[in-house]
Amino acid sequence: VEILVPPGQTPVRLDVYLTDKMAGATRSKVQRGIREGRVTVGGVVAQRVATPVQPGDRIVCRVLRPPPMEIHPEPIP
Repeated sequence: VEILVPPGQTPVRLDVYLTDKMAGATRSKVQRGIREGRVTVGGVVAQRVATPVQPGDRIVCRVLRPPPMEIHPEPIP
């Protein structure tokens, strides 16, 4: 996922900004992704969840997909 921070955006924490902009994202999941090195800001891996987001920043997130759910039928007695 690629996000371009628009002009006029007030500086805000990276984790807060991404939680607001990504559908279905929780702050704890976003923080985990940042800590695991899956978020870059301006081409540099984000080191802290509190990194301030500035207007014009290009944020790239590598989103992990949940594993596929396997459903197995049970025999009916």
